Amino acid sequence: MDDSHARQDDRIAEVLLEYVRTLSRANGADDILSALNDFSTRYLGVYGVGILVLDENGDLQYGTANTETGRSIEHAESELQEGPCTDAARRGTAVIVPDLEEVRETYPRFVPRALELGVRAVHALPIHHAGHLIGSLDIISEEPGQLEDEAVRTAQLLVEVAASYVANSRALAEKTTLAQQLQTALESRAVIEQAKGVVSAHQGIPVEEAFDRIRRYARSKQRKLKEVAGEIVRQELELPAE
Repeated sequence: MDDSHARQDDRIAEVLLEYVRTLSRANGADDILSALNDFSTRYLGVYGVGILVLDENGDLQYGTANTETGRSIEHAESELQEGPCTDAARRGTAVIVPDLEEVRETYPRFVPRALELGVRAVHALPIHHAGHLIGSLDIISEEPGQLEDEAVRTAQLLVEVAASYVANSRALAEKTTLAQQLQTALESRAVIEQAKGVVSAHQGIPVEEAFDRIRRYARSKQRKLKEVAGEIVRQELELPAE
């Protein structure tokens, strides 16, 4: 390992140590995710961050943000169900957008709203726990530009540590809206992931398409996604091929 990589690893280790110490003093899910926001902003040199949480119907709901612009961005993605954070939460992979002007066709409703708010770049990272997607983190910048690999790596580590703390602490027992959102997401993602696999295998389609079919079926029947997924897993329901 060369000196530059060693210095990077040392810096990340220092960030994580301070971060874990901060989380150990947190009092609930709101404090934990606020710490995630603050550390991401502090160590990534960006304007702000926000979090979206997947609900039991597979839709994204506003979680938290550490700036007014961040709150507006997260509410816009929740309302439109469109944007980098939305894609990261549904695909389970990072969505890096150095310049929103270049993705107008990809996000035709979201981009104009974001540009009006003064946001020029959005980098979204998925939030996983126990192998399941529960939401995503938006890293927001007022200037176009790419994130360094080290910055993305550090942000993903912060996200994963925060998700573990939320899931394994007393935060999920608290009766706050955010804690309830996260608990519902954790409980529902496992069965939904299983149902995606079943439909994908039975119909010979990619898992993303399988998820879309399950969602469309649930909405057409005005039923909860989690309930439909459970019936598919228990072999009580077989979706019609499209």
